[in-house]
Amino acid sequence: MSIGHGIALARFRNGALVLSAIALCAVSFWLQRENVGLRRELEAYHSTAPLLIPKDASVPPIRGERYGGGKIEVDFAGVGRRTLFVVLDGGCDFCAGDWGFWTQLSRIAAAKSETVVFGMPISAASEKIETNIRSIARENRGARVLYLSELSPEVIVGFDIHYVPETIVIDGDGRVLQAYAGVLTTTEFEGMARLL
Repeated sequence: MSIGHGIALARFRNGALVLSAIALCAVSFWLQRENVGLRRELEAYHSTAPLLIPKDASVPPIRGERYGGGKIEVDFAGVGRRTLFVVLDGGCDFCAGDWGFWTQLSRIAAAKSETVVFGMPISAASEKIETNIRSIARENRGARVLYLSELSPEVIVGFDIHYVPETIVIDGDGRVLQAYAGVLTTTEFEGMARLL
């Protein structure tokens, strides 16, 4: 290869590298602009989207698959009893933080012969959750403590479930008295305890 040929080849490679660098910068700039736009759209959505089902909303019966098999339904139509409805997930670290409050709320509900329902939005049966719920049921003999390992799509839509955990108190006519998402604070726990 001649020296002139080598210089031409080097210039070609350098030119290709420069063009590639310019193209990468342009793509990077475009992606950053798109990311900013998407972030703004997401923030706008979150600022207008309801995080929880509103107080006084009417809700459908709670339906789903019972842990271990079989379907179950909790209907509110004129029952007159309140229901503590806990939406959780076996892999949720926040859910683990609420077991103490849920246990206490379950005791309060059981003392008044009310229903306690633990439900998971997707099929994710958990031995640990089953053990905790059995313990709550054993402590509160005679109470109706249910564990649904998969909630029906109608329940997920009807209760506007987006997050876990959610803790909801429902009156005997199927109206939401209170709903909280995330780990309960002491104040939220006390408010829910007064409603049961």
